[in-house]
Amino acid sequence: MAKYLICRTLVVLFLTVTSYLFPSVNLFLVLCGSLFGTLITIIVPVCLYNRAFPSDPKYLAMDLKANANNANGHDELDDTEEPLLLLRK
Repeated sequence: MAKYLICRTLVVLFLTVTSYLFPSVNLFLVLCGSLFGTLITIIVPVCLYNRAFPSDPKYLAMDLKANANNANGHDELDDTEEPLLLLRK
C-alpha cells in the first residue's frame, strides 16, 4: 500500500513540476520534437551502423582480407569457393 501511495504521489509531483517548467504545451512539443528529430537523424543511424558492422577482431580481419583481395585485382570470392557455401558458414 505504501509503494502505491509513493508512486502515485511521485506522478502528481512530476506532472506539477513539468507544468510549471513548461506552461505552454507548444514549447513542450517543440522541445520534444527537436530531441526526437536529433535522435532519429543522428543517434539511431550510428547505433544501426555499429550493430551491422561490429568492431570485433574477427570482422576486422575479414575486412582486411577483402580489401587486400580487391587491391590485388581479385574478386570477393575465390575460384574454389561456391557462393552458396559461403552463405551457410
